[in-house]
Amino acid sequence: MGIDFKHKAMDEVYSILLYNPNNVDDIVKKNLISNLTEYYTVVEEYEKCIHLQELLKVMEKDNENNNQTSWW
Repeated sequence: MGIDFKHKAMDEVYSILLYNPNNVDDIVKKNLISNLTEYYTVVEEYEKCIHLQELLKVMEKDNENNNQTSWW
């Protein structure tokens, strides 16, 4: 696999996660975020790492909100 093809594939997955996040299961999404963060760290695209970490934080916050039970 050439580096250009790999980079294009990673960018495509990155776009799907950021712009169509509801199309991906949460467990798969977390694994993808981890793998993409690792990849973008190696190729020194740190801005994408920041966006991925922000997405992960939003997911965790949403999960916390969904897990809270109401007593009313």
